[in-house]
Amino acid sequence: MPTRELGTILAALKGATSQDFSGRSFQSRLRIQKAIYFLRAFGYGPAKEYSFGDYFHGPYSPKLANQYYDLRSLDPAGVAVGLMPTVPTAAIEFLREATKAGNDMLEAAATMHAFLTRNRDASGDDAIAYLGKVKGWLVGRGREALSLLEKHGLVLGAT
Repeated sequence: MPTRELGTILAALKGATSQDFSGRSFQSRLRIQKAIYFLRAFGYGPAKEYSFGDYFHGPYSPKLANQYYDLRSLDPAGVAVGLMPTVPTAAIEFLREATKAGNDMLEAAATMHAFLTRNRDASGDDAIAYLGKVKGWLVGRGREALSLLEKHGLVLGAT
């Protein structure tokens, strides 16, 4: 997706969630990475061009990072011009709830979702154990993250 289109999507996410998607702080960049990861999970076409891999605060896309860093050099007035994207309502509802719960929740949910996507036969308990292994500081959010994923149809059959 072109960098300006990403800027438009981030502006839409800011409007929908009342959260910072500027990319100017670590917390904002983490939020961008997880939001675009979940837009991809919800089948949002433009997000499908990003591939995400494991990383300390992953899932993480280097291509996405390059683009939100590039956004800093563009005139802000020209970034969010044009039609606002049609983001799936289910994705917006999920992101509103997840961002309200904080970046730790977003990171825990994204880590567990990525694990469950790669390991289709894994259980929710397996995903929580994985979260504890790779991100011990987030394991306390595991049950809540799993519940959030299940509520929004992002994990099927994980118990």
